[in-house]
Amino acid sequence: MSRFSFGTHALPLLLFACSSSGCVVEQSPPPPPPDTEIGFDPATNFGQACGGQLTNWQVTDRNDSQVETATCGEQIVFGGLEPGVEYTFDILGYSGNQLCWQGACVVQAAQGFLTLGDCHASIQPLCTH
Repeated sequence: MSRFSFGTHALPLLLFACSSSGCVVEQSPPPPPPDTEIGFDPATNFGQACGGQLTNWQVTDRNDSQVETATCGEQIVFGGLEPGVEYTFDILGYSGNQLCWQGACVVQAAQGFLTLGDCHASIQPLCTH
């Protein structure tokens, strides 16, 4: 028996199973919709590249108190969000163990997309280097 499949990510997958006695067509369930996410990166939010004063950072989703931390070169992503909802985030930047930047912003989640959060306008420097 031979098996073939046709379909795209947005449409259900059609499965064809054929033998000498004929073919059977089965339709798989449609895939789940893409996740609705909001992501943050340090260069956008702190205006700094890795290797400078910024060593690690933290973002807190005030809507559900979820806290994510990352080193300088890592992006932070919050997934499973409700499309159209505005989420408020607190963002902190550290140089070693010292809190050196803080800010907050509101980002609206878009259906099935990764929306980039930008708290850059609210970031306040707390350290002098």
